[in-house]
Parts: sequence; structure tokens; C-alpha cells
Amino acid sequence: MNEINEWVEKRKGKISASNVAAILGLKPFGKTPIDAWSQIMGYSPEQADKPVWRMGRKAEAMIADLYSEDAGVKLVTPQDPMVHAELPWLCGTPDRLIVGQPKGVEIKNVGKHMLYGWGEPGTDEIPDYYLMQVAVYMAITRYDVFDVVASLAGEYPTVFPIRRDKQLENNILKLLDEWYVIHIVGNTPPEPDSSIRYSDFLKNQWPRDKNPLKRADGMTEFAMEKLAEARKACDEAEELKVLYENVVKAYIGDAEGVEGECGKITWKATKDSVKIDYEGITEELFQLSEIQELLVKYDLSKARLMADYTSITPGSRRFLARLNK
Repeated sequence: MNEINEWVEKRKGKISASNVAAILGLKPFGKTPIDAWSQIMGYSPEQADKPVWRMGRKAEAMIADLYSEDAGVKLVTPQDPMVHAELPWLCGTPDRLIVGQPKGVEIKNVGKHMLYGWGEPGTDEIPDYYLMQVAVYMAITRYDVFDVVASLAGEYPTVFPIRRDKQLENNILKLLDEWYVIHIVGNTPPEPDSSIRYSDFLKNQWPRDKNPLKRADGMTEFAMEKLAEARKACDEAEELKVLYENVVKAYIGDAEGVEGECGKITWKATKDSVKIDYEGITEELFQLSEIQELLVKYDLSKARLMADYTSITPGSRRFLARLNK
């Protein structure tokens, strides 16, 4: 088991600080409540350790060393999740703790495309999804200060000191407690959202249809009406898209493309593709007398050969909506 999956295993059944922002609907890095729920319940498949994650851990260690040298403090890395004293279902593992001080350190290596939400160094202006995580660390450790040490777009690390906010903390814990009771204790998936991962969850949860049509309840009837409206809007948008594409193509003509104030559009031919008709080749080979003699010699038949080398892919459920206009 690699380091990533060990991390997940130790937190199974518990809400961890790193899942809080997703649970609260902030979608950090596209992560949604269904991702957090699947991970907590142990339904997520094991993941191979990715090079970008390994690089992230190396960068974290370097940033921690620079902070330690600049602040003149010694840091320690918690090896296991720390559990809240009164909420046994809540845990977290801060990146570092300062030896001899009631203070934690959270380290962030921030790419150039993720700079939104960061304020001036020395302030407490950090993105909300990181603030939720740090607030939970403070609740668990009961520390009044955490330094968020961030390297922004590869720059030298700067410090964002975050002070404990009891009101914010209590609000977060109340929401998490309600979510835990409903979704973890009750083993109830979070409400549907628009993420691809929720679509994947539904396909895996119910891969086959086994029962007859259901009668729609009030909420489902509402969703069906909204789906009809959304599809109509998509059809209208698709018509406009095709119209303006054709206007641009008509102007481009036999040119490579067109460039204007709002950008560039190209309309170039792709490389020719080659498709081999293996079924046709096989059919022609079966007509050869030499092949037919071999079939007879080895007591084979065309039907048997085709059956031996034919595989069946199980069908998947198709969502087909016939809605009233």
C-alpha cells in the first residue's frame, strides 16, 4: 500500500480536515461532497502514487525547511491523524507543528493558475477552502495560531498568519456534525450534483435496471421539468453555435483560419486516417480453398472460430428522456 492509500485508510470513517471544504460545497480543485463521502466510507478505489504528488511532497519539505530556518524554530511532522477531543469522527494531520509552541504550520505550493483568493503576505487573506481546513486544525489542536506558509507561483515562501475564530469554528463543526450523522452514520450519499464523478457514482451504484417504471414524486417531477427546460436551452444554444460557426467558416473559406481582437480560430484539415476492414479480410480468407481444407483437416468451422474469438461487452444503462414540451 502506497503513502496515499495509507493516508486514506487511516482516515476511513472519519471526516478529515482536508475533506471539509468539499463537504461544505466549496469544490476545492473540483472535489465535491460525493468525493469526500466515497473516500470516508472506503468506497474510493486505491490510487497509484502520481509523480505530481511525489513532487508536491518534496516541495512541501523544502518550503518547511526554509520556514524553519527563517523563523528560527524546529518543526515536527505528525505521523498519524490527530482526533478532536470531543468529536471522535473528526480528524486532521497538520503539515507541521512547532516544537515547544502551541502553533501549527500549513504548507501550500500554489501554482500560477491558483492565485485567486490570496492576499498580501502577512495578512490572513487565504482562499476559503484552505481557511476551512486550517480552522478545523485549530479546533483539533486547540492552537490559537497557524502559519500558512505559501510559495505562490514558485516565489520564495511567504507567511499568512491565521488566528483562531471561535464563531467560524463552531459554525463549521455544527455543519459537519449534521453532515456526519446524515451521510456517514446513515450511510446516505450526498445530494446529486453536476459533477462527472456523481454521474460515475450513479452508474457504479446501479449498473443494471431490474424493476419496472417508477411514478415520479414531487421533487423528481420538478427535476424532470427543469431537465426539459435545460435541454430546450441547450438545443437553442447549439443552433446559435452552429450558426456562428458557419458564419466564421464562410469567411475563412480556403484559408487556414481567422484572427481578430477576441482571439484566433483555425479550420484546418486533419491527417488522413486509415481503417482496416479485418472482418472483410477474414471473410475473404474463408473463401480460399486452402483455408477450407485446413478447417476440415482440424475439424473446425467458421462459426466455431468466430464464436471462440468473439467477446461480449456488457451493456450499460442509457438515460433516455422523452419529455413533454
